[in-house]
Amino acid sequence: MPRRHFVARHAAGSMGVPLIITIGTTVFVVACWWTDLASRRIPNGLTGVALIAGVLVNVWIYGVAGALSSLVGALLSGGVLALPFALGGVGGGDVKMMGAVGAWLGPYLALLGLAAGLVLGGLFFGSALDAHRPPRRQTARDHHNGTGCSSASIV
Repeated sequence: MPRRHFVARHAAGSMGVPLIITIGTTVFVVACWWTDLASRRIPNGLTGVALIAGVLVNVWIYGVAGALSSLVGALLSGGVLALPFALGGVGGGDVKMMGAVGAWLGPYLALLGLAAGLVLGGLFFGSALDAHRPPRRQTARDHHNGTGCSSASIV
């Protein structure tokens, strides 16, 4: 299969992701999770190094097409969070983290991961709201809908 067709198919998510990209992305996301939990921030040094490493690994594997895919992934996945950041919904570290994830995974997989993260975040947020809601009188309607529906409606 010619190299350019492999890159195009990889960018569309129809082929497996190379192991080095899977490992690099996983290590980076776990490091972000750990530092965010410990200090409530994601350091610029961590996101900057990960972004550069993601671009370099994609160039090494896919050449110029990998560089373009990596840069578009970084700009697109970071850019999607620009408005929520401006409105105070997410922190700057989250935007930088997703930009670096986009550099590792390219636009398709990064946006897919971002969408899954937003859905899971909405579910967790809805569950937290339900957990802190003051108790009220139960009705028959409450037993039919339950907590799951109210959490899913947030998404």
